[in-house]
Amino acid sequence: MRIPSRLALVAILPFMAAAEARSQAQPISVPSSLAEDPVLQALLREAVEKSPQLAAATRAAEAEEERIPQAGSLPDPMLSLGYQNDGFKRFEIGRMETTFGTIMASQAFPFPGKRKLRTDIVSANAEAARASVERIRLTLEADLRRAYLGLLLARGQQALQKEQELIWKQAEAVAQARYEAGQGSQLDLLRAQLERMKAAQQALRLESEARAKVIELDRLAGRPLDSPIETMASLEGMRPPTVPARDAAVRQAEERSPELHSSHHHILHAASRVELAKLDLRPDFALSAGIMPRGALEPMWQVGFSVSIPLYSRTKQRRAIAENEALQRSEESNRDDQRRRLAQATEQRVAALEASSRILGLYASVLVQSRAAFESALAQFETGRAPFSSVLEVLNGYIQDRAAFLKELADAQGLAIALDEANPSTAPGIGNSMPVSGRVASAAPSM
Repeated sequence: MRIPSRLALVAILPFMAAAEARSQAQPISVPSSLAEDPVLQALLREAVEKSPQLAAATRAAEAEEERIPQAGSLPDPMLSLGYQNDGFKRFEIGRMETTFGTIMASQAFPFPGKRKLRTDIVSANAEAARASVERIRLTLEADLRRAYLGLLLARGQQALQKEQELIWKQAEAVAQARYEAGQGSQLDLLRAQLERMKAAQQALRLESEARAKVIELDRLAGRPLDSPIETMASLEGMRPPTVPARDAAVRQAEERSPELHSSHHHILHAASRVELAKLDLRPDFALSAGIMPRGALEPMWQVGFSVSIPLYSRTKQRRAIAENEALQRSEESNRDDQRRRLAQATEQRVAALEASSRILGLYASVLVQSRAAFESALAQFETGRAPFSSVLEVLNGYIQDRAAFLKELADAQGLAIALDEANPSTAPGIGNSMPVSGRVASAAPSM
């Protein structure tokens, strides 16, 4: 009994020490935040440069800007040519006074103020298009940061899984030795073999998840799919995100939100359309001038001034005013709804980040206690007061606590990303396939 106990201690403690060292040691070159991670920053630059969706939205916004000078221009002038002949038998030009050609030019002039309002309407559309570009950029960068966090989480869990698998192999060897010496039960041996096989299965799942995150990152960055991505950072080496004040977070989200910017310009667009519809009750003008050559006779000339008459204003212009006033009220309601939903999402994210920060603080003592529990169980096993299976069970719990700690770190970083994204919609969470049975409950999911 004594020899196998020492074997277990010798076999397991090096892995515990190595794991502990990895969780505490942090090389100077390792990034301590996502903003300092050169690998992530390079991926973000590539994504912004190569994203087809962002490029399409940018070109669409540029097209909207090209419409601004068009909207403020005058209508094209008209040039008309004609000929009037007195009689059907022959051309009477130069012989009959009422026979002449006509060269006429005319120019329409909208009522003063209409051209400016049309320019304002198109400018508001261009601003809304730029807000759409900003939304696509923010979402693209947030999706890439989340995928990168998912990759760090998967690789962190893979490292934990390897430690666990090695420990189970050693446990199996110890159980085998004890069983062959007649000092242990076959149940311990079978349990060790079963846990080792489960660990191998989980390792395959984590490998698949890490590869899926690499492919997702390659797609977002515009790289050939399945291009390798070497990471320098680790979740355990990163500083937890700072919890902002709720009022400040809501205010910053409103200032950054493309949806609110877009709603603001949609309201300006509708307000300009209301004013333009009111001006449509006023007449537009047109000036014309022409010359009428008559061959050998002295040419004639003419000038004209025409005015449009809004004769059907009851069913046309006034209806347009009512239509655009309703659209303006609708846009104001949409803006209020966007603002409320953004405030709700931001406050929920701040609350979740506060809870996550507290949970991470608790993990500092939880992990110490978890390790102490394992060492205590090991000591009891050495004196014959506890079975070997209980030692392994406590050890497994320690590994699971560290896995839960990693997941909590990823969730906290994901909440900070969602705050920066300023999206009123629910943000996707950080992927994780490693079962977590830690002693501290996980924080609320990313919102």
